[in-house]
Amino acid sequence: VLIEKLPGQSVENPSTLHCREVGKFLANMHSLPSKNLVHLENFRGAKWRESVIKKLASKCSVEEAAFLRNSHQRVSEFENSDLPKGNIHADLFHDNALFSGDRLSGVIDFYYAHSAAYIYDLAVTFADWCFVQNNGKIHQENAVSMLSAYTSERPISMLERKSWETAIELASLRFLLSRLHGKYFPRQGSLTQEKDPQVFKELLILSRESPQVFDKLFQ
Repeated sequence: VLIEKLPGQSVENPSTLHCREVGKFLANMHSLPSKNLVHLENFRGAKWRESVIKKLASKCSVEEAAFLRNSHQRVSEFENSDLPKGNIHADLFHDNALFSGDRLSGVIDFYYAHSAAYIYDLAVTFADWCFVQNNGKIHQENAVSMLSAYTSERPISMLERKSWETAIELASLRFLLSRLHGKYFPRQGSLTQEKDPQVFKELLILSRESPQVFDKLFQ
């Protein structure tokens, strides 16, 4: 297979400039006409979460399994809401964005792209670019840079603002489950590097216990 190699490379420690570029890209992608887009199924949706939680019950403590089930119940209505929707990337982590200097030069890995709420896509991206692993804190400068850049290109509705904390909770749960599954049930011969689930556990706990800290990031 012959494909074009995009210029640039991913960044390990994103700056506010990188976050601004990604915020603008995401907003512009979400602003594309969605009327005639092909509907894409979400293979990491509610049914997948339920099956993974059941599978993890044999590996987790009783308390951990209950926490995951309760988190799933808390976000169960989000995907059926009337939020603005379209086709989203759903996995725009910093290793899927390429930069030439401080300028975004390409976005890759649309494997998990599906039709869903735009605010969820923003929450997924925020979770990776704006939350400090093993620290349990939001990177305020990165967060404000990304969100202000996004809203300058695509203002979000009041309904989306009200759903922001739930979107973060859902994004945290989705990737926590994915990483826990990869940790306890690794695929034989897989080339995928095992990633630490702790960062998403920390973010999920924060979104449940102190949701107000996320709303304050919008300026």
